[in-house]
Amino acid sequence: MFRHSLPRMQALARQRHLICGLLLEAGPGRFWPGLELLRRAPELEMVGCGYSPDERTAAEAQAGKWNLGPRVKYPDSDLTCLPLPDRSVDGVISYGGLHAWPRPLAVVDEISRVLKLGGIVLIGDLRREAAGLETLLVAAGHPKLRALYRQRAAAMPYAEIRQLALSSRLQDWTLTVMGPDVWLHSAP
Repeated sequence: MFRHSLPRMQALARQRHLICGLLLEAGPGRFWPGLELLRRAPELEMVGCGYSPDERTAAEAQAGKWNLGPRVKYPDSDLTCLPLPDRSVDGVISYGGLHAWPRPLAVVDEISRVLKLGGIVLIGDLRREAAGLETLLVAAGHPKLRALYRQRAAAMPYAEIRQLALSSRLQDWTLTVMGPDVWLHSAP
């Protein structure tokens, strides 16, 4: 009953055929949703951006542990100035970072720049309005989720995320609330 939203969104990415090409994973790197997608899609490659040096080291170690190292790059880069050409990315995934981005509108606009037409966007984060009990039930047994959900006061409220999307250059998007999380994603 209380399942986390990330596996459902990763399944949505596969259903929408994000199984080959180039994936951008936008940090910070507390979670590695892109690596999970790569494990199930051998034709997919990934660039992970927006990580601190420690997060990058941990992500590289996880990629090596799962034998994904040759298909993953983690350049030292700012999410507002991605080291990627225009319209070069087939999909973007991020979870738990939106509230930590210093300039979220600039990041979403930069994602729009590098995303191919028809590309898939999956940006999830916790909602400030999420009930404390709801977050506890979803995060039970998951230390990383508990740590993220403790930051609920720093999260953006749903209305602010909606305004961010409306103000951005991102097109054909929708917002979906899943338990304590909200996902900004490309419309089907």
